[in-house]
Amino acid sequence: MRLAPLLLAASLAAACSPPRPSPEYQEARQLFHELLSAHPADAWERPEMASVLDLLESVPPRSADAAAAAELRQRILDEGQALAEERARRRRLVEGA
Repeated sequence: MRLAPLLLAASLAAACSPPRPSPEYQEARQLFHELLSAHPADAWERPEMASVLDLLESVPPRSADAAAAAELRQRILDEGQALAEERARRRRLVEGA
């Protein structure tokens, strides 16, 4: 009988524990910054950026880094889209000249 309250208290404490940082986010963030440092002109278009996105997508939604991972993922996607649109705009200019 005395064990039940202890088990309940332990499970409640575990459920209320603060979210933990995500190793996937830390790795993605590090790789992202390495890419930007090593390839400032074309980091967004490099194949390694897909690895960063994969890592960010594997961040658990309840981790302490979930919001930061979502923001970084969106930033990468937005920048990639902007670059694709700029490439298309330049291609149309060249074709029209």
